[in-house]
Amino acid sequence: MKKRFLSIVWLSILLATLFSGISFAGTWVKTGSIWRYRVGKHFYRNQWAEIDGEWYYFKPTGSMAKQEWVEQQGSWYYLLPNGTMAKNQWIEDYYLLGDGSMAKNQEIDGKYLGEDGKRDQAQEQAMAEAARQAKIQEAKNKGYVPIQGKIGIWTYYDWRKAGHDVNLLANYSMDSLRHYFGIIDFTKPERLWMNRADGDPSEYVYLKGLDFYPDSSMRSYLMPYNGKTVYLVFENNFWRQSDASAPAEENYLVTGEPLYVIE
Repeated sequence: MKKRFLSIVWLSILLATLFSGISFAGTWVKTGSIWRYRVGKHFYRNQWAEIDGEWYYFKPTGSMAKQEWVEQQGSWYYLLPNGTMAKNQWIEDYYLLGDGSMAKNQEIDGKYLGEDGKRDQAQEQAMAEAARQAKIQEAKNKGYVPIQGKIGIWTYYDWRKAGHDVNLLANYSMDSLRHYFGIIDFTKPERLWMNRADGDPSEYVYLKGLDFYPDSSMRSYLMPYNGKTVYLVFENNFWRQSDASAPAEENYLVTGEPLYVIE
């Protein structure tokens, strides 16, 4: 019975002492730019200690660690300029978790951290490409044909510089009606602009330096995409056209299934 009691007491002490650290009332002592912590007649040395709810590490000399990494039982921890252990934050290309340990082999805030804990941008790109291919496959599984990348939609200034007198028009056919639309950038548009039925032909729509002239049979719509990458799949007999005087090769015919957007 006595041995069991002693075992329980010892286990309680171990659980209360994280990193083999100690938490007792003491006094901070500064010598020059070096901080140490004294409890009774002794200074903390070569150990972790929790002081006023924050964790610190004291080197074998007794000086408080700061702006440096400390390894403990296979995990890495970072001490901030004030000596406290970093938690839930980025330190350059590394991330410290809630318990202070360095994260590795996981994705945080859209960034992937490798085996050594450092941000791995090559892996991020590979993951982004895999996600992109999955979205494209999703569209194909639904019977859609994805159109990716940029096509020849010019800015207003490029259009004018080329000597064209009318505004950029793009249209596709659906339900025997023409539908006009413009996209800032196929790869990363901020808005998709569309016109259909019953619009005011005297109105212009200005958007990020582009302008479009609504046909009398059209009505304008603005659909924000918040700068996200989108993949567009178009109606059969979709085409992008310039003005009537443009050469035929400037009109692009794209065959596919109904208009579809994958975000």
